[in-house]
Amino acid sequence: MVNNIKTIDEWIADNHLNPTEVGFIETILTFASTVRHLQHKKTAMNEAIRTMFPDKRAEITPKITYQKLEKILIDNDISIDLETMLNQYLSQGVCVDLCNELLLDRG
Repeated sequence: MVNNIKTIDEWIADNHLNPTEVGFIETILTFASTVRHLQHKKTAMNEAIRTMFPDKRAEITPKITYQKLEKILIDNDISIDLETMLNQYLSQGVCVDLCNELLLDRG
């Protein structure tokens, strides 16, 4: 049974996202998690997102909400069930605090 557990990359790829979209999602989540603790890095992180993903648009803030993250995905034509994705990250111990807060915030 344990062998059937997918990594986050595998789960996202199974949702028919291309490598750029996978990288974008992973970057947004890890940067959003990081900027909550290192707020002075917000500008540098947002510049890095623009450099790494010139065709995507996102602004990371320390107080990102479920709705804001969902809007970032929609605005960038990424179709994925955000709640399921956050639970997948959470189940593997990735960005746990952020995922918990976003899931509680989804209201």
